[in-house]
Amino acid sequence: MDALTLLTQRHSAPRLTEPGPDEQQLDIILAAAVKAPDHAALTPWQFVIAQGEGLLKLGEIFYEAAKAKGESGEVLARARLLPTRAPMVITVIAKVQQHPKVPAIEQHLSAGCAAMAMQMAAQAQGLGGIWRTGSYAFDPTVKASLGVQGDDQIVGFLYLGTPLSKAPNKKSPDPSDYVSFL
Repeated sequence: MDALTLLTQRHSAPRLTEPGPDEQQLDIILAAAVKAPDHAALTPWQFVIAQGEGLLKLGEIFYEAAKAKGESGEVLARARLLPTRAPMVITVIAKVQQHPKVPAIEQHLSAGCAAMAMQMAAQAQGLGGIWRTGSYAFDPTVKASLGVQGDDQIVGFLYLGTPLSKAPNKKSPDPSDYVSFL
């Protein structure tokens, strides 16, 4: 798949199954991530990969977060299962460093670019993915469990695997609706 086709036909795949990325595919996905725009070469990101037993551990972290919020019943049961919706989940964390020319927001955006690069690299290799955030990305229990502190932020959970269905055939937005010229 050429780069322009990939960029203009990118889509999220919300329903994923095995197989997930193999070792070689994951190496390419991570190589794409670290090529994200990065002012002052701070490499302001960390990637926590969950697969196999790791998905259950991440589910337990979500469960504990939901429990700490006072959730019960179905919400608690669902929390444990959320990471198992894909064979691999990569938690993308912006690891912010103090720098006189690079504010925290730029570092958060750089980590976000790394997440998109990973999703694009997965799709280019025939895999599918969806970038999710939701309340767990901002939850103090989840953040503490994953070592997120200070200005650091979870920018998303990238679910990766083999799409269960083809890309939706929906109309893309018209770029001219979002453009103005000075």
